[in-house]
Amino acid sequence: MQETGSLAPNKNPQTKIYRYLTRMIIGLIAAVLVGSWIDQKLHTLPLVTLAAVLYVVVGTLYLLIKEVS
Repeated sequence: MQETGSLAPNKNPQTKIYRYLTRMIIGLIAAVLVGSWIDQKLHTLPLVTLAAVLYVVVGTLYLLIKEVS
């Protein structure tokens, strides 16, 4: 049986850019929401939020470098 073209990964550079931006935006939104909720519950400075944002940025950059090379 033949594999359909829609299931194959797209080699278009724009697809990689949009995938990176989507990961970054969704990750940052989730990090800010969850981090601020945890900071409110623990009555702390925004340390958890900053750590989560840093984790998302570094992780997304790592995935981008891994995907490009």
